[in-house]
Amino acid sequence: MSVNKTFIFDTLKYIPIKVLPAFAGVLTVFFLTKQSLLDTASYVNYTFIMAALLIFAQIVGGWVNSSVIYYHSSFDNDEEKKFFIINISYLQWFFLLLGSIGLFFTIFIAIQSLLISLFIVLILVFQIFLNFNYSFFQAKREITRQINATFIQALFQIVGIIVCYFFFKGSLDAVFFFLLLSYAVTSVFIVLQKKNLMHFDFNLKTSFDITFCKKILSYGLPICLWFFSTQLYQIGDRILFKYFNFTDHVGNYVSFRDLAVGLSGFISMPLLFASHPIIMQLSKNEENKPDIESLLRKNILILTAIFLPIIVISYFYGEDLIKYIVGEKYLLNPVLMSVVLFTILLGCISIYLQKGIESKGNTMLMLKISLLVACISILLNIIFIKKHGIVSSIYISLISHLLYCLGIYFYSRKIFKIFF
Repeated sequence: MSVNKTFIFDTLKYIPIKVLPAFAGVLTVFFLTKQSLLDTASYVNYTFIMAALLIFAQIVGGWVNSSVIYYHSSFDNDEEKKFFIINISYLQWFFLLLGSIGLFFTIFIAIQSLLISLFIVLILVFQIFLNFNYSFFQAKREITRQINATFIQALFQIVGIIVCYFFFKGSLDAVFFFLLLSYAVTSVFIVLQKKNLMHFDFNLKTSFDITFCKKILSYGLPICLWFFSTQLYQIGDRILFKYFNFTDHVGNYVSFRDLAVGLSGFISMPLLFASHPIIMQLSKNEENKPDIESLLRKNILILTAIFLPIIVISYFYGEDLIKYIVGEKYLLNPVLMSVVLFTILLGCISIYLQKGIESKGNTMLMLKISLLVACISILLNIIFIKKHGIVSSIYISLISHLLYCLGIYFYSRKIFKIFF
């Protein structure tokens, strides 16, 4: 099958994987905001907790997906693949232990709730377990298995938020309990289907290879820290809102951004899931360079062609459309909505601009650029956020994403030249 046909076929199959969680996310935002499932203060706490969970999840397990796809196709036999799975499982459990401790204290110190802190740690554990297996499903193009698991998780999340609305209104504990239940049930499903690849047996003497683990980490650890630094300039402002005890219009900004990210995932994530394994596999052969550049260019043009009309529509009619989902209390200025959407577009495009560096295993360079951008973002937010609030954080996020795109493509274009 040609590269284009494989890409199109896989993209179509990946759409349900993102449609279901995106729908669950939109429905969650709808109930939390327009239906006032939580009051404003509780919703701000919810956004802080979810931001912290996302950041720690990326630190703990974000590197696994890239490492699996980068290394999996390079093994010649099943024994080598099994050896790789065992050792990356050891590394994943080690990172999960450290991340769970860090996440627990982050939530507990900020929220002062032992129960919620425990719920969030357990959500992290089940998320990492699922994402570990999803990485191998993606590498082996076993998309149907991922669709089944994703459907179960999204279904339980939707049912859970509806139950909260009718029986546990105003309870942040209940919201996170049912979210935890959705991930736990899905994890049990993976185990019962005998599709789990994450090893629980720890026979370090016979299977652990520190040299091999160092090789995995040489690629994966910079990815781990890269995920962390990118989250700092993408959603790190939420942490600062909490730190400065700033709540004015935070719910408006966060609810719209979460809604926009969820809806953009309908297109951006199937494209990424389908193209990333193809690009990494093709990059092993220099002769495939034109095909890779064409695929990267095509994805960027697709994203731009979809986003730009939406940005224009949001500027003129955004308030009328959004109030039906989040309610008038959480509306955002049309100009700011357009800026948020354009920032999300830059974030989607940056993933393809960096493929040249990523395919060559130079993840350390990705890390250095993202850390520099993150430091600039944090510094600017600390200076301006107390005085200008969400307006400054929105424009700082736009500047940060633009800086990352320019910085990463300056180096990546030497490998894959997309436009100039």
